[in-house]
Amino acid sequence: MKQGLKRMFLHAHSIAFAHPLTGEAMHLTAPLPKELQSFVDKLDGLAG
Repeated sequence: MKQGLKRMFLHAHSIAFAHPLTGEAMHLTAPLPKELQSFVDKLDGLAG
């Protein structure tokens, strides 16, 4: 069975940078979108 996505798998779990106006340290995090997490879970099932 073919495994694949209908979109690019490009995701940053976290990113940190200095705010361009204030210089304040910014740290942002984001979970994987559902369809990407589902794809990872399927791959994990194939490997185990």
